[in-house]
Amino acid sequence: MRHEGWPGPSSGLGSRHFDLKLRLIMRTLGTGSQKELGSLLQEINPQTGFLPSRAYKWVTGRALPRDQSIFDDLAQLLGLEADGGPAGGEWLRTVDFAGFRSAMIARYGTRAGQDADPDRGAPLQSETIRRSGVPDAGVQAIPRFVHGSYLVVSPAWSAYRHDQFVIGEIVIGEGDRGTVMMQYRERLPGGDVVMRGLVWRLGQCLHATITEPEGEHVMSMIFAVPVPPGVALAGVMSGTPVHDAETRMVSGRFIALDLPQLRGADPAAAEPGEGDLEGYCEASVAGVERLLEMAGATVGNRTLLAAGICAYLGETAGDGLIDVRQAAVNDLVGHLIG
Repeated sequence: MRHEGWPGPSSGLGSRHFDLKLRLIMRTLGTGSQKELGSLLQEINPQTGFLPSRAYKWVTGRALPRDQSIFDDLAQLLGLEADGGPAGGEWLRTVDFAGFRSAMIARYGTRAGQDADPDRGAPLQSETIRRSGVPDAGVQAIPRFVHGSYLVVSPAWSAYRHDQFVIGEIVIGEGDRGTVMMQYRERLPGGDVVMRGLVWRLGQCLHATITEPEGEHVMSMIFAVPVPPGVALAGVMSGTPVHDAETRMVSGRFIALDLPQLRGADPAAAEPGEGDLEGYCEASVAGVERLLEMAGATVGNRTLLAAGICAYLGETAGDGLIDVRQAAVNDLVGHLIG
């Protein structure tokens, strides 16, 4: 594939549409740079031939890899299926982009980016990125697999409900002009509170400032870009309690569990359903286990998952700080996909 003004790929192994494949891989896995993708491949193979200094030319279509092991490492990282078995490096190298994209969708679902046309040579980037070479914050840097519906659990902010968790729902999806939007809903005694706002990415974190239509309630959320397949979001939310007489500024952790994954990886089970869930649950293992049961969780051991959620949300802040350590979240993810 030739791009206007470029001399064309240098001699390599002749992979079909490798630049499109590589950009689709990076978007789907949430790697914002060739260096981040290289780090993932080093975990697979410490001697990987995937070098970020060379990958820049691969991802822009200026050159092709000369080392077959690079395709082998990518195939092992992705875990795709082809012809009834694991897809190897030679398949990844020779398959056309349409076949590769289909395999990615089969493995990663709708979270695999699909906005590229190999016939036109269109890169997986917006017009703004193609013109300037710099991505717009929050538009293209957010991995596709973050999109979806989530069950959210967080400690109640209200002074009247210190022994309860708040139950919420997050939906992340495409907005206008390539933006990514979030909707967050809490079913509170006085009526549902629905807040919306833009999601953008800075480094390894996603940020959202969400408001409800009257603008009385504002919340800021920050959470780490999850590792694929992105079955849980974990971070910190800040704002003011809805029901307290005193306007206090509060920050606390939250955990958001991907609903299809929670319900046995069933894509049809993405929505919680009106009236299925109440606004609060008891801040205990038994309370969270009942919540998971009501939410339709089919994970192997709801008790262990509930205990992990309680431990994560209830951990005492040290030195007046609230942080989110990925090691604690990894145990929760293990209960979902293990």
